[in-house]
Amino acid sequence: MHGNFKDITGQKFNMLTAIELVEIKKGVGAIWKFRCDCGNVIKLQAGRVKFGTTKSCGCINHKRNFKDDLTGKIFGKWTVIEKCSDQSGVKWLCKCKCGNYRKINASDLKNGKSKNCGCERTTDLTGMRFGKWLVIKRGENKGKEVRWVCKCDCGNVKTVSAASLKKGTSTNCGCEKIVDLSGKRFGKLLVIEKAERHITESGQSVQMWRCICDCGNETIVRHSNLQSGNTISCGCYHNEKFGDINRSHNLSNKSHLYGVWKTMKDRCYREKSKSYKNYGGRGISVCDEWRNDYKAFYDWSMKNGYKEEQNENGVNILSIDRIDNDGNYEPSNCRWVTADIQAKNKRRKK
Repeated sequence: MHGNFKDITGQKFNMLTAIELVEIKKGVGAIWKFRCDCGNVIKLQAGRVKFGTTKSCGCINHKRNFKDDLTGKIFGKWTVIEKCSDQSGVKWLCKCKCGNYRKINASDLKNGKSKNCGCERTTDLTGMRFGKWLVIKRGENKGKEVRWVCKCDCGNVKTVSAASLKKGTSTNCGCEKIVDLSGKRFGKLLVIEKAERHITESGQSVQMWRCICDCGNETIVRHSNLQSGNTISCGCYHNEKFGDINRSHNLSNKSHLYGVWKTMKDRCYREKSKSYKNYGGRGISVCDEWRNDYKAFYDWSMKNGYKEEQNENGVNILSIDRIDNDGNYEPSNCRWVTADIQAKNKRRKK
């Protein structure tokens, strides 16, 4: 047995009962084997046990941690989901009965400082009317902003902040801003009256107008397409414009000239084109006159020497050439030339 030591066999300190001396370490002191009330046997420094620094094998901490686990507990309208943390330290992710989520300090939950997300202070606007808005139900908050799902008299459904409804800054979905186009002319179309609104796949309500074309056809057109100029006829204008060209000159989207026009635009604007890096990638573009109007390109080509002539291999003799290789595709910088002339005008690779 070891020499100078105090025998504490059988003595109990908090939850620990001394069983036997294990050893005496220099600079540390006596190391004893202790049995904890929980049944665990553990070796500990006698001094720490006698002075109460160590009170158990560690099971006290486990019990405390279990006791402090708030998962699933309810505090007011809060239901604790899980433990989490942010820059300010450990918090608990909670879900309010209204559906909102927040991170709350454990102390704020326990002392009742936080009982809900603030929804109890919010007046229930369900069924109330604000201008053309009819409030349907509570929406999902945007940060701390309380929002409500509303339906406009025109049929549109949107989420609007409670503040905007109460202050009157939002009274409709924007449908009142639509200008009355009745009696106005857009190209060959004369607007007669409003048509039934069109509901898109996303649920958006779009204003439509009933129009009569100069050719006699009646058609329904979107408000935005009329004002932007995207629609100027029932479709007859396109047929007249391109049909006459095709019939008179036997040209179509399968003709060689049409292919040149399409290739010219692809290499300048379509990034997936193999030639884009040498054209669009260098800043070369097609003038608006040609880019938006095949007829304009066709007319210029006919006046500047273009002919549908092929060599013995079935390849067109003429091709379009830019006089200045760093310039754009435009009437003042283009010409129709044979392959040998174009070869002499190629850009030198650096």
